[in-house]
Amino acid sequence: MTLHSPADIDDDHEDDPSRPGWQPDPERDGWERWWDGERYTRWVHKSPRPGAAFDPNWKRAFWPGPNRDARIARYGLVGTLATFFVQAWITTAEVVGLGFVEPPVIVASIVAASLAAVITAFYGYRGMKRADRLGGRASAVAALTVAVVLGATPLSFLLAYALMGFQLY
Repeated sequence: MTLHSPADIDDDHEDDPSRPGWQPDPERDGWERWWDGERYTRWVHKSPRPGAAFDPNWKRAFWPGPNRDARIARYGLVGTLATFFVQAWITTAEVVGLGFVEPPVIVASIVAASLAAVITAFYGYRGMKRADRLGGRASAVAALTVAVVLGATPLSFLLAYALMGFQLY
């Protein structure tokens, strides 16, 4: 018998009813227990409200658990914030005339912020789709929201830059 921890499980066979996943805990109403494919394990958590991004147990809502995509999205959230603020500082310094940044650095910062946002949005969306079974809905929703909102700015800069014929002045 192979005992799988929730972190070892991926979503390759979502339609298999015997596959490991969160199940209603047979011992306590309102709780879920991890089913490893053969038996219930020690991993339990309070059941989230259906369709809710933030359940009453907020620590559980932000814990991605076995949801690998929500965990990647949570790291991507940090990367999106960091690259966005670096890109904003670099482009603002150039716009207001401080002129200490070369054009390739400006473009690289915009591309990095755009890529971070797109990758985070991708994993945030996938994490949300898998959250009902694996948890991590709040992490996925927060990452997706931040990626879409902050990703619009650098993507707009790239579009404007392309429309200007790749000339900054």
